Amino acid sequence: DMVTDYQKLCRPKIEELLGAKSYERCCGAMLAAYDEFAPDLPILEDSNNRDIFLRNAPFILSLYRALLGEFALGRDAALDTVSQITDYKVREQYGNDPVMKFIMSRIAADDLFRRMFLKIWERQDEEYGWTAEFPASDAYIAVDVTRCGLVDWYTDQGVPEIARIGCDGDYIMAEFMTGLELVRTKTIANGDDVCDFRYIKVEV
Repeated sequence: DMVTDYQKLCRPKIEELLGAKSYERCCGAMLAAYDEFAPDLPILEDSNNRDIFLRNAPFILSLYRALLGEFALGRDAALDTVSQITDYKVREQYGNDPVMKFIMSRIAADDLFRRMFLKIWERQDEEYGWTAEFPASDAYIAVDVTRCGLVDWYTDQGVPEIARIGCDGDYIMAEFMTGLELVRTKTIANGDDVCDFRYIKVEV
């Protein structure tokens, strides 16, 4: 189960923020929260849509609800805690995957890897999926995300405020893209019409 795997991955950060004795309690509350919304998880046909949804939505929502419920945190404190744990998760995922690290490090230097990266953004238009356009730009890579499945699903679950947390992971991912910097001025999670990803070449 992906939620359980991510709990194990994030154990050091969960214990740091909630206390060493709170890890099992947090895991139990998260799994209870997951069981409540699991029937509402969408079935996505596109593999790229499915991958990004399952890597984010179940873990973030179950953690947020566990913090609000079992730990009785206020909204702002819960959001901050989820943000810190999710950032840790993303950094550990990329940092511990040598294949992914190699691919990311080559995107700026090799057009084949740049095209591989762009293929990830080509998604089937489906409910709770993502859609993207590729505008002309001076940037090395330019992508406008016009629909975000996380924003749609979190909104339907009554917690649109946590959609912004998933956006932070894009900057963490960009840290592994040697020679590139992510510049983004708009996100759907903040009420804009698109998420304007621009990857700019920088000196290394």
